[in-house]
Amino acid sequence: MASLVRIPAAVLLVFPWSFAPQAAAQSQVTLPAVLDNTLYQSFNGLRSNAEGSSIFAGRNSTGLRRRAVLKFDVTGGVPAGSTILAVRLELECTRVPMVVTPTSQSLHRVLASWGEGTSFASGPGGIGSGSTPGDATWRHRFFPDVEWLERGGDFDRAALASTVIDQEGPVTFEGQPLIAVVQDWLEHPIVNHGLMVKDDEELVQSARRYASRETLTPAFAPRLVIDFAGPDFGATYCTPAVLNSTGAPGILWASGSRAVADNGLTLTATSLPLRSYGYLLASQTQDNVPMGLGSDGVWCLGGAVAGFRSQTQLTGDLGDFEVAPNLSSFPIGQGSVAVQVGETWNFQVWYRDANRDATSNFTDALTITFN
Repeated sequence: MASLVRIPAAVLLVFPWSFAPQAAAQSQVTLPAVLDNTLYQSFNGLRSNAEGSSIFAGRNSTGLRRRAVLKFDVTGGVPAGSTILAVRLELECTRVPMVVTPTSQSLHRVLASWGEGTSFASGPGGIGSGSTPGDATWRHRFFPDVEWLERGGDFDRAALASTVIDQEGPVTFEGQPLIAVVQDWLEHPIVNHGLMVKDDEELVQSARRYASRETLTPAFAPRLVIDFAGPDFGATYCTPAVLNSTGAPGILWASGSRAVADNGLTLTATSLPLRSYGYLLASQTQDNVPMGLGSDGVWCLGGAVAGFRSQTQLTGDLGDFEVAPNLSSFPIGQGSVAVQVGETWNFQVWYRDANRDATSNFTDALTITFN
């Protein structure tokens, strides 16, 4: 995967990637595709092109449809708790029909996971290649055993963005519905199954060829450009956390207020296993100790630790939960303490998991100075 470059909107300076949020910082990140493929309609629906240099959308001269699918790692480039301000998908159209008629193509949200195997179609790639294990095809999410509910892919019929393509060159998709979907992916990574580029009418000769992430011209590779405002407060450490059984690290972020008088802090844990129990921990001391004895995580707190077991939560179908700790009563030992103005507290979530031989895990940790 290509490296991520985050560009503060005000100064446009490149600086190293980091999860540590800056207070209300407005930034821009350019994400490369982590997956892309073409769903090729054919007599048996078993064509693919996982490692080819092109992806396709539209209907070719023989009347067969093509739909491009792409996925981007939003949580790998945008800090948890951020607000998405603008999004655009940038593609490079590298081929249109010799007799070109303008055609409208749209972005759609893909509703189920899909994959890339090792299939490779030499040359332009317009007819694809024989599919290999793990490939997305017209019939399959993962060849040869997992099929789409509908041939041609499971996707939301409502378009997120549309554009008319009448010539080769840069193509951009953007719009408010796309912003809303990327915000949802950031808050609920488990539902990020990527995007589909589909011709609106799918008429004969509407096919367009785009450079894929494997293109020999890196400047043409698909990219998702995201403008966002960072979280209002809090800075992460012990990040990223150890991967859990979902294949992602658990993430903790803050919202609401850090003012003691407001008592309005909300902490959200995301990217957790579905229907799993967990609870919040807090301490004024940081640590970094890899756990053992049945845990895959890293213990990031030290000293006296508050355990909010009475607020144990169950993750739902999105793999997340919220906790609103009472700042006037952090349970430590047999008693409780109240958070004071100017104090810095560190937070982490423990949760049940089933990852290899482990039965539990931890999110990354978050430090907050209260005012």
